[in-house]
Amino acid sequence: MTLHEDAASSGGHPPRPERTSDVLKRLIRDWPGERISLHDLTTVMGDRAFAALILLFALPNCLPLGIPGLSAVLGAPIVPFAIGLMLGQRSPWLPAFLARRSFRKTDFMMVFNKALPWLEKVERLLKPRCAWVIEGKAERLLGVIMVILSIVLVLPIPFGNNPPAIAISVIALGLIERDGLTVLIGYVLGLLSCALAAAVVVALFKALVYALVHFLT
Repeated sequence: MTLHEDAASSGGHPPRPERTSDVLKRLIRDWPGERISLHDLTTVMGDRAFAALILLFALPNCLPLGIPGLSAVLGAPIVPFAIGLMLGQRSPWLPAFLARRSFRKTDFMMVFNKALPWLEKVERLLKPRCAWVIEGKAERLLGVIMVILSIVLVLPIPFGNNPPAIAISVIALGLIERDGLTVLIGYVLGLLSCALAAAVVVALFKALVYALVHFLT
């Protein structure tokens, strides 16, 4: 069915924008090279704006894959994207040292083949609502929260990477679908993930102090 037929069958209304999950499936299917750089992903997803790119880089960190350095490679680009969202920029940008980083297409396929069924199910539940959460100055606040969560995601905190990645993904999905209620749910998850990360850091610090005192005495 063509786009024109789609519009005609829906009473003349324009078809629904392509889902992020469809963009990812097409990328996995059609990518020609053996490796994919962060610059390549930014180029492919550029017209999806900040939220889609943030979701793209956060999703793999939601899964307990056990790939060393995954949060550092895919979590780091979220920081400049979130800063851009906070500053009200319209075009996503990556510094050169991040843009050059790449990973194997097979690893990318493994991650997103696991994430896509979940993403497709969530997308069907979302709809435009509570617009006040994502419009005007509220969008800048959203960027600030994303910056904080992305920094927590990148830090090497044991058990501290998956929760902020889930919160970021929920917020990004809500922003893509203009679903303010989902964004609010993401805020709550983000607060909980920050509390968990802080608790882990405090526990590690106490354990380190105890070990040091025990060693010295």
